[in-house]
Amino acid sequence: MQNKIKGCFFDLDGTLVDSLPGIHKAVVVSLENLDKQPCSLKETKSFIGNGVDFLIKKIMDLRMITEFETLRSLFLNNYKKIYLNNSPKYFGCRDVLSKIRESVTPNLACITNKPYEYARKILDNEGLELEYLIGGDDPKLRKPSGSGIIKACEYFNLEPTSCVYIGDSLVDFQASKAAGSNFIFASYGYGNLDFIPNVSIHSISELSSKLKLSLL
Repeated sequence: MQNKIKGCFFDLDGTLVDSLPGIHKAVVVSLENLDKQPCSLKETKSFIGNGVDFLIKKIMDLRMITEFETLRSLFLNNYKKIYLNNSPKYFGCRDVLSKIRESVTPNLACITNKPYEYARKILDNEGLELEYLIGGDDPKLRKPSGSGIIKACEYFNLEPTSCVYIGDSLVDFQASKAAGSNFIFASYGYGNLDFIPNVSIHSISELSSKLKLSLL
């Protein structure tokens, strides 16, 4: 990791907020609407991280559903009704963001594959303030592409090598690598890596100390 972190960028689901409860509830209700058996919490968890379309396609494969647009529409309608009250921030998250802003860098961003509208409302509802947000609405910016991270670097006028991306999945790592930024693996989230990253955190509360150590 670089000796001076000038930009700190985050994934959303499984990194800043625990959105699994809301996503799973919407999946279960949507499958019930189609008279299909619900999937487990573990199955839903394994489908998170690559955006809505990936989630829908995995559920289609699991339950032999052929109508993509029908299931996608059902899911989004059901999710819209419940997600704000079922996407709590991880304990200590607000304090960590404040500490990073004060002692490491004020350049904080969220780069997520979740649609911008949902991500914006979750952040606002949970009182999480970041200076910049990129959603997954533009396919060119979706992870594992590094374009979203690069766009955030351009917004803050920073080099990717001076920035760190914190995420919980393989696509987060791939996006960070593609952009040329540093990476911290949020092992408490939803994803799994088949290798050991250079830096990992087991809770969001560990992050500020990890970043401060990188400044020594």
